[in-house]
Amino acid sequence: MPLIRLTGALVPVEGDKFIVTVENKRIGNTFYWYRKFQKEDKVYEFNSKMQQFDNDIIEFVGLGIGIRMGLHVSDGGLVYEDKGYVVKIANKLIPIPLNVLIGKSVIEEYVNNKSSNDFNMRFVVKHPWLGFAFSYSGYFNCIPGRDKYQ
Repeated sequence: MPLIRLTGALVPVEGDKFIVTVENKRIGNTFYWYRKFQKEDKVYEFNSKMQQFDNDIIEFVGLGIGIRMGLHVSDGGLVYEDKGYVVKIANKLIPIPLNVLIGKSVIEEYVNNKSSNDFNMRFVVKHPWLGFAFSYSGYFNCIPGRDKYQ
């Protein structure tokens, strides 16, 4: 996980019961994500952007590194499955073998039964040889009229 943290892709502390605010906006075909994780009096930010390439979605984080993800529906929810990492140089996507160091990711998002605007999400990284590496999960409720979840 230290390698991922260098890209600015993860919150640099461990724990539970963070207050997380996620805002997103779309400009053209790019979705921008602004995440704030708050724990006690400290705030950690994680920003990224998502773009579609062919049939995949790539989420770019710091240093121009992106995770290529396939998207499918499962049990009424969205499942993003890791298809490898890339770096974007000019308009070219260059595969980089970070899965060997980091592992593979799966992100699941399901509508919450209490409200059709709210959802539960889970992000898990597992290494093929070392097993569990990282995860976060939680319940997000939509703030009406805005592209903001908390």
